[in-house]
Amino acid sequence: MAQVVDAWADMDEEPMPKSKTSKERRSDYMRKRKKKQGRPVTSNRVWILPEPNEELDARKLSRAFLALALHQAGEEAEAEQEHTEKSAPGDHDEPA
Repeated sequence: MAQVVDAWADMDEEPMPKSKTSKERRSDYMRKRKKKQGRPVTSNRVWILPEPNEELDARKLSRAFLALALHQAGEEAEAEQEHTEKSAPGDHDEPA
């Protein structure tokens, strides 16, 4: 057998919210209006699409690859230098 429960019985009796005065409504309106002024907090997403190019510029491409190679070589040298600085002097088997 189903049990009948009064849904309103558990709720505390709270007074009905009073309606806003014209001054409160105006301040809400002004607050919302001022929110939209100035620089927006978020921006719209921007999509950057590559343009297909029939003729590749060999100079630009070679400069890009050279810059990438120099950057990688610099990072490898820096990592190797950090590694040698961290290791203790007696750790290596160097001939005397």
